[in-house]
Amino acid sequence: MFEAAGYSPLATIAMNIFAPDEANMHLLEQVAEEQQKEEWLRPLASGAIRSCFMMTEPAPGSGSDPSMLC
Repeated sequence: MFEAAGYSPLATIAMNIFAPDEANMHLLEQVAEEQQKEEWLRPLASGAIRSCFMMTEPAPGSGSDPSMLC
């Protein structure tokens, strides 16, 4: 289903499977406590909020190469 959705410009909106939201929903379902699920998973699954993924870059910075993070 995800592969077929990848060919449609509207499928991610219709199915609420934006990246990284879809993966973050799975992660929250597996490891979040009930309070966290109520606060973050429920609104994320309903499409009321969006999620993101960020990395920090300690000096001297790794750019876009996460293997440089030590």
